[in-house]
Parts: sequence; structure tokens; C-alpha cells
Amino acid sequence: MRSGGRVSRPGDTPPTATTPKRHPKQPPPLAPPSPLVPSDQCLVPAPGVPMSSHRILDETFDLTPGLLIEVGGEEAHHAVKSKRLAAGDSVGLLDGRGRVATARIEGVEKAGKGDWRLRLAVGEVEQAEPVRPWLEIVAAAPKGPRLEGMIDQLSQAGASSWRPLASDRVVVDPREGKLDRMGRVAKEAAKQCGRAYLMAIGGRMTLARALAAPDEDGAKARVLIADAGGAPISKALAGEPGGSVRVLVGPEGGWTDEERALAIAGGATAVGLGPHVLRTETAAVVAAALVRAATGA
Repeated sequence: MRSGGRVSRPGDTPPTATTPKRHPKQPPPLAPPSPLVPSDQCLVPAPGVPMSSHRILDETFDLTPGLLIEVGGEEAHHAVKSKRLAAGDSVGLLDGRGRVATARIEGVEKAGKGDWRLRLAVGEVEQAEPVRPWLEIVAAAPKGPRLEGMIDQLSQAGASSWRPLASDRVVVDPREGKLDRMGRVAKEAAKQCGRAYLMAIGGRMTLARALAAPDEDGAKARVLIADAGGAPISKALAGEPGGSVRVLVGPEGGWTDEERALAIAGGATAVGLGPHVLRTETAAVVAAALVRAATGA
């Protein structure tokens, strides 16, 4: 028999007011998202202090609870015109130096043609600890826009710093202007993923220097060289207490025999990144992710 336009069959359970109808092919409703709290690198789902999905990063921010700060330029324009934020909305603030805050938009003002300003009241502030181990990626710079993609993904994967490698088969030697642009790419990536500390962009580093240079604390770094046939990174770092890790990733032409010998003689450990041949930018990002996974970061 028919009831409300639905054909009843034996064994059917009629719908009730507390059991809404759903098309058989319609997926179940998604669970509400977990709140986000700042970690040392990127935001991770966890119970705790909620944080807005829209974040503003400025290294000049004075993130003092209760302080009123103003944001203008492209950041304000993007927040108002693209994100449609208004007075009363919440945003996340980062200074790139470990301080992460929530803020409330107290006012939105049009300062000129296409120009907007936000007045923000700083709320709760947290100081994140830098993730350990400190992870340096010294990798050959790939050609063209692939370098920007590598920097963006290294930032998301949790690398602490990147330096361009200078070796025998390197083709690209990024100059100061390009390195400055990579710093801006790292900043945008940090804002997107919510990492509390900006990934540092350094100057070129030779293989010999990469093998001998101390880390940012003046201590000896654990040096890994990405090379086919090397040990898994998880095995190479087993039992490591912390400190810092420096991963060397060669150019697309690969390492020369002399460079391999120099690296091993200099104390580096050869590590493999999987069964396939990887592009330089892919190898750098995979190495960063594997180090973070192996060290539990």
C-alpha cells in the first residue's frame, strides 16, 4: 500500500519525526570538525582552545592580550572582500616567532578606493615551543615555479629551514631577489597551515659546509644524505635523542661519486626515500615528512 508517496513493504520501518529521510545514495552527514589549537608547525585537530579558520600573519604584531591593533593593505582587503569578514567575527593572529592569538574584529573601515582597515582586539595568546628536532633541508633548487612549490610544501611538511645546495651538478643558483621571494612564499604557507614559526630561508651552502657546519644552536647536526639504496630514515634516526637533523638532497643529475665519498667520510648517513626516482622538489618534501614521522613530531 502507499503511504505519503512511499511504497510500504513487509519489514519496512516507517520514518518518524526523529529519523529524517535520506536518499539511499546520499552520504551520512559529516561529523562536526575538531577544534584547532596551535602546534609547533601546523594546526592539528585537538580538543582545546578553538582557533578561527582565517589567519593573519605579521612579524611586526604585538600580540598582547587586550591590545587593539590595526591591519590594512592586502590582508584587510582579502579579509573583507574575499572572506566576507565583518565586525564581531574572530580571526587567528600569528607573528611567525611562536606567538599565536585569537582576535575579534572590532571594526571595519574603508580607508580609500579599494582600501580597507581592520581594528582587532587581541584575545587569548599562546607561546608555542619550536618543534624538535630542528630540521634543516639543504636541497638543490629546481627550475622555474617548481622552487616555489617546494618551499610551500616544505613549510607545510614541517621543515625548520631550507638552504639551496651548491654541488657539481646543480643548475639553478637562486640569487638574493629569488631567495627574498621564497621567504614570502614561506610566509604565505605558514599562514595557510597555521604554523607558529616561519620556515627560515638561508643562503647557498656547499656540500663541504653542509657536512661540517654546526646547527642553529652551535651543536653538531645529524646529517643525512638522500641517495638510492640508503637506509630508511626511520632506521637511520632510531634512538636519536633530539638535537637537529640536516638532510641533503642532490640535483636532478644526482650526486657524483666524489660527493658520495665526501659525504660518507664526513659522517653523513645515506638514506633512501622509496622505490622510485623522485624529482628534487619531491625528494626534499618526502624527506622532511619522513623525518617528522620518524621523530614523532
